[in-house]
Amino acid sequence: MKNNFSNRGQSLVGIIIVLVVVGLMSGGLYYYISKQIPGVSEITEKPVEKKVIKPEEKTVASPVGEKLPKEEVVPSAKEVPPEEVKPEITCQDGCSTTGLKKCSGNGYQICGNYDTDSCLEWSSIANCSSNTTCQNGICVQRKCTDGTLDMGCSITKPLYCQNLKLVNACMTCGCPEGMICQQNNSCAKIEPITSTLFNIPVLVLNYFPLDKADPTKIDSSIVGPYLPMGTTLEQMRQKTNRITGELVSGLEKGSSYHGYKDSDSQPTLKYTIFETKEFLRPIFRTNNPDWIFPDESDWGFTADHFNELNNINICDYVENKGVKEVWIWMYHYAPDLNGDGKADQDVNRYHVSPAESNMAGPYGDISNSRGINDLPICKKTYTVYEYNYTRDFGEAIEDHTHQMEAIFRYVDSDTFWNKFVGGAIEPFACGWTHCPPNVMSQCASHNYDWDNEISVRSNCEDWKEDGSGEIKTVNCHTWAGSVCSSDSGDKFKVWWMQNIPRDWWIYIGDFDQAMAEKRSLKY
Repeated sequence: MKNNFSNRGQSLVGIIIVLVVVGLMSGGLYYYISKQIPGVSEITEKPVEKKVIKPEEKTVASPVGEKLPKEEVVPSAKEVPPEEVKPEITCQDGCSTTGLKKCSGNGYQICGNYDTDSCLEWSSIANCSSNTTCQNGICVQRKCTDGTLDMGCSITKPLYCQNLKLVNACMTCGCPEGMICQQNNSCAKIEPITSTLFNIPVLVLNYFPLDKADPTKIDSSIVGPYLPMGTTLEQMRQKTNRITGELVSGLEKGSSYHGYKDSDSQPTLKYTIFETKEFLRPIFRTNNPDWIFPDESDWGFTADHFNELNNINICDYVENKGVKEVWIWMYHYAPDLNGDGKADQDVNRYHVSPAESNMAGPYGDISNSRGINDLPICKKTYTVYEYNYTRDFGEAIEDHTHQMEAIFRYVDSDTFWNKFVGGAIEPFACGWTHCPPNVMSQCASHNYDWDNEISVRSNCEDWKEDGSGEIKTVNCHTWAGSVCSSDSGDKFKVWWMQNIPRDWWIYIGDFDQAMAEKRSLKY
């Protein structure tokens, strides 16, 4: 019995072993097959997965034992939507080449790609500036047919390029030399001045400060030591009247072209004393600090002509009565009482120094002064001459020759100063107020040397702008005659004036007309 039980147990164990072996063999065979054939899935507890095959690929049965391309496996829980296919956009070029330019209106456009497509098109218009126009896609200066820029003066006066057309515009562009501007903007030839007579009405102002102790005499403490002590008012009146008459005569004689050798030559200037005003008091120094120059020794104390002339309504004389010049008889006394090299600014404002000549009017102050505009400005030009009655005719007429020099130099410095006055090398020209032609080579050390007998070659008595005048020998006897005396240069200054071309005198006789006509010194 015991043996039978034992035999049965052994049989059962054997059966179990056989089943285990068979199971292991079956599992191994399945595993082997699953590795060799992709279509056979492993036994797993993972979620079922879907296979996604790309459209361009095909599923092909493969012989056992042959590897196929690996397939993409996407979890079904997060399935990716099909890729969106954008419709293809088509366009057409609006222009041919990138960077190409074309004109459009008064501007240009550039070929390029300015949007999201791949085609070329024209840009927005870039406008040319107001003085340019578009040509072949480029902004260029607008020009008239002669090459003048639009809205500009031509080199051919008086033409002006206006909206691409050449028109006369002498008021803007001026006239050629020798011509004057007309009201219609065209130019007309200037007729040379031959026998034209310019009238110059003169207003004379006399300032005679009287001695308080003796009102019949001039106060020498105000006028200064240059006037003889005890000079009476009547003596001073006679002296100023004499020199005034000599000035009228000398200036008219000086305006007679070549009058020293042409007896038929007539004056170009005609002076008339329009009115004389007398003030028995000092002329006061200006109280405007901008018109006082204390560092200039005794030449820096400007007289108060601004208020003096306003008080007599000078613009009425100039604008309505025709006065062109004001001759002021005064004194020159601004002493250095402190010994510091500066003139004393006395409390009473008696200390003054004359400016020799001064000018005011629509064209400014062109004179032998500081140009500080210290005169009342009227609608017409007038010139003020300040004479020192402690001196004489030679110094008084010098105020005028210096004024001529200032005006002619302003109009054309080269013609006047470089050619008429001339340089320091023979042949000499005419020299200037301080230096006659025979001392021009050493003018710095020979100022006022009018009676020098040194002879030099000069073309002054036949002066021409191009230097072609006849050359002759000159010295002090040329202008003074047989006797060369120290006469303050009276005779030289008149001779010098008589060699001034007749056409230039319009600047002295009618300054406003000469400036309006833009007269030249070249004829």
